[in-house]
Amino acid sequence: MIPTRKMTKKSPRTQEDAVWDRKIGAALAFIRNRDAQQTQAVFAERIGISRSLLANVESGRTPLISSLGWKFCREFDCHPSWLCTAGNSWHPNVFPEIDDDKLAKIEKVIHAGATLPFRNVWPSLAWLIGADTEHGEKSQLTNKASSLTSEVVKPVLPKLIERLKRATATRGKKSALAEWLGVHRQCVTDWLSGKQEPGGEITLRLLQWVEQQERQK
Repeated sequence: MIPTRKMTKKSPRTQEDAVWDRKIGAALAFIRNRDAQQTQAVFAERIGISRSLLANVESGRTPLISSLGWKFCREFDCHPSWLCTAGNSWHPNVFPEIDDDKLAKIEKVIHAGATLPFRNVWPSLAWLIGADTEHGEKSQLTNKASSLTSEVVKPVLPKLIERLKRATATRGKKSALAEWLGVHRQCVTDWLSGKQEPGGEITLRLLQWVEQQERQK
């Protein structure tokens, strides 16, 4: 479960926070690729931040702050609970219908906590639209990602696999990828051959890895 803290001051980032920031960053990167189909540079300019900041957020090095997360969700028709749970919310990934009164209340709180992590701010607002208020609703992301795979990830898998094949063509790259993911090398081989499909979280991380490799070329 993502910890929910008071929004009056910043709290030190825990190891659990860092894990969730990586998952949220990977989800953001996935939406950028799937829906926006834009490079980090183009996407960053569109939402008014630097490419380096976007890269840090997508990698999880920097938490996604409230003002940026809210802007992203509105701009790209993304449900805030979906983003804050890294694709693990039961809500469809579309921006929710919110009446003007509730929207004004939400944006007032978002503005007040603009520089705080979005994962901490949103749970206190989710009740306004009847969204899940606890990230623990489906807390075991790796065990509950089948819906994400079928509804969101599966349509982009063919192109992602082709990119991964190119990125792992060099000797030792498959082993490096397996080590980075924390899986057996045979899993990577099975995914690339089409023998098995990766789960939702793994797919997001595969996308993250292949982008890192492509930027290095």
